[in-house]
Amino acid sequence: MKTLYLATTLVAALLNPIAGTTAPSSAKIVSPVRTKDSVELFVKDWGSGPAVVFVHHWPLNTDSWDYYSELLANSGYRAISYDRRGFGRSGQSGEAYDCDTLADDLDAVIRASGEKQVTLVGYSMGGGDVVRYITRHGSNRVAQIVLVATAAVEKGFARAAAIFSKFSATRTCAVQQDATNRD
Repeated sequence: MKTLYLATTLVAALLNPIAGTTAPSSAKIVSPVRTKDSVELFVKDWGSGPAVVFVHHWPLNTDSWDYYSELLANSGYRAISYDRRGFGRSGQSGEAYDCDTLADDLDAVIRASGEKQVTLVGYSMGGGDVVRYITRHGSNRVAQIVLVATAAVEKGFARAAAIFSKFSATRTCAVQQDATNRD
């Protein structure tokens, strides 16, 4: 039931019309993406069409998004996911695991995609990366966000919501899920 709930939420969020979106990029990301501090991030890039960038939760990796990536790629979307630094096949940094650096990593992946507009999907701690990305880098490249069972802090979310006030309520989707009550 948890899978069905998440899949339904993603599909509902993605089916919302995205006004003013630009044509998607046809270029694929060449993995790994190198960050500004030279950490290599492992990236998966599936399908073509409007881009959805998935940010995984602690302590897993991008493989946790494979089911949704395949579903979206087969439905006319481009699904991009990556292993956050220190997880999966991405490199490790001796010191840089702060929120700003993780947001910069997401920015590196978005820039490498060549997309001008993406939907960001953050699950649990990945939601914190999405919120920090918006508050640090702005929303120019973001069409909509989906926060699933996010661990994003209230103050950060309030700042992100203020930035997203230019979007209609149907274009910003925040999802909170209590996993203990979803079976």
